[in-house]
Amino acid sequence: MVGVSLKVTKLICKRQGIPYNPEQMAICPKCNRRTAKIEIKKGKWECIRCGKSGDEQELLRLVNEKYLDEHKLAYWSSRNNRGIK
Repeated sequence: MVGVSLKVTKLICKRQGIPYNPEQMAICPKCNRRTAKIEIKKGKWECIRCGKSGDEQELLRLVNEKYLDEHKLAYWSSRNNRGIK
């Protein structure tokens, strides 16, 4: 379980654009501050600022949604690019 949790935590950090460090806080999807503490052994997270918490999979889902929303325009621009005429 810890191996899977560590992998998910590293993916969350990658999506948020922050370097992975076990002691480092992630960015909370609710208050958008770097105050979300991830407990790898328990597979849980909690924001020490706003109090939102949940399991790691929920945090990953929220981070992925935000990442896709922020990069949607770049994705469609590159997909629809047919070159310069």
